[in-house]
Amino acid sequence: MQNYTYFKVDIKRDSPTFGQILWSRTINVPMDRTITYGGLDPTVDVFVEGIKETRNFIAYKVSDGSTAWGPSPSQTALDYFGNPIYPYVASQLAFGRLYSYCYGGILYCYDLNNGNLLWTYGNGGVPGNTTDSGYQAPGYYPGFIQAVGGHDISDGILYIAVTGTHYRNPISKVHSLELQRE
Repeated sequence: MQNYTYFKVDIKRDSPTFGQILWSRTINVPMDRTITYGGLDPTVDVFVEGIKETRNFIAYKVSDGSTAWGPSPSQTALDYFGNPIYPYVASQLAFGRLYSYCYGGILYCYDLNNGNLLWTYGNGGVPGNTTDSGYQAPGYYPGFIQAVGGHDISDGILYIAVTGTHYRNPISKVHSLELQRE
């Protein structure tokens, strides 16, 4: 087992506990796990860590360090390779949601309040819901979330860059995605 510790420090200058550790929590994980920061959403009081080898997430409460939920269901096997800059399951947090899209070519949307998988995009099931590249490069188009835009979930937009060196330009499929899908 290996250990690491999360802690919260009061940085409010006018607070009577300024500079003090408000809570700490030591986490024990097997030696064969790579744990990385997955994001923070203060609107739902959680921060998330990604687990590379199991391709899923665990959330902790910012207020007290307790486990909020997790682990989430595992993502597709190719998501093991994460994103090209950081070797973890790529994620973005916004509007009370965790969005994840990697080499597996499937976009996942989780509810940050409870970790439930709300929907996926790219793996078919509904006409137009596919990132399948067809004959060009069998499988789903891998990519990574570059940004989440908008003021709230009702007008949110995900900006995704498709990656890879084996595609012809232009990629024939262009999709817009409304974040409100449930």
